Amino acid sequence: MVRTRSLLALGAALLAVSSGAVAAQPAHAVNERFANLVTYYHWGREDNFSAVTHLDHAAGRGEGYQWIRM
Repeated sequence: MVRTRSLLALGAALLAVSSGAVAAQPAHAVNERFANLVTYYHWGREDNFSAVTHLDHAAGRGEGYQWIRM
């Protein structure tokens, strides 16, 4: 009987946690418009950068990355 109650309590707790995690959105996804996936490259750093949102594109260009491919 005690084991059944503890399993039911555990199941209810897992359900509450999982339903809350599904409903929450990451901070960067709120009011964000997606664009095409673009790869940028920084020749001085020899580093690449992938952008999906308009903010990502602006950040990549602002940091000196050059557009490579879409």
